[in-house]
Amino acid sequence: MSDARPRGDASPAAGVAIFDLDGTITQRDTFAAFLLRYLRRHPRHWPRCLSLVPLVPLFLCGVIGNTRMKVAALRAVCGGAERAEMTAFSEDFADHCMATLLRAQAPARIAAHRQTGDLLVLATASPDVYVEHLACRLGFDRVVATAVGWTPEGRMTGGLAGDNLRGAAKLAAVQQLLSAVTPARFVAYSDSDADLPLLRWADRGVAVNPTRRLAEVAAAEGFAIEDWG
Repeated sequence: MSDARPRGDASPAAGVAIFDLDGTITQRDTFAAFLLRYLRRHPRHWPRCLSLVPLVPLFLCGVIGNTRMKVAALRAVCGGAERAEMTAFSEDFADHCMATLLRAQAPARIAAHRQTGDLLVLATASPDVYVEHLACRLGFDRVVATAVGWTPEGRMTGGLAGDNLRGAAKLAAVQQLLSAVTPARFVAYSDSDADLPLLRWADRGVAVNPTRRLAEVAAAEGFAIEDWG
């Protein structure tokens, strides 16, 4: 968790707008796009990805979970990368996301909340190594993202430095971040049923271009449903 664009004590905020990233602000998963773009820049790492082949069908069938698959992919693709090199690559990837991956109406919705004085929080299970750069470009005040691990020498371990912030873990991280905030209301935006804990906790939950499962729950529980293009 970090400050993307600090503006002092968050307590006076008119409200808090919490945005999921993948599939909500962006059209598709940024983590997969990040890994593929890194492999294109570092083709010598492709052989390391052979270790992922037996894991993919197990992940798709639900035998192994999201956290194990995420760690395995990070380790295979980026394990051992130097911090300075990864920072430069992440800056480039954030520019790529801004140019090609955003949903058409996402920037306008973010800007609308900023204009009303709301505190803007980007909450995602994607890795902080690039999410924080993207959050700065989008104008967020605070970031909740999955922290990657680093060695004392400044190389990426391929593991995580804490929880994979998905589902209930994301909600807990958001609640911790906002524990001192007393806004008028919380609104949360997401495309995925994985974020149902967050959407149910917020004063107003909005399903953005929702998955089939989230669309069903949204209709049953009265969440707003929006199409951001």
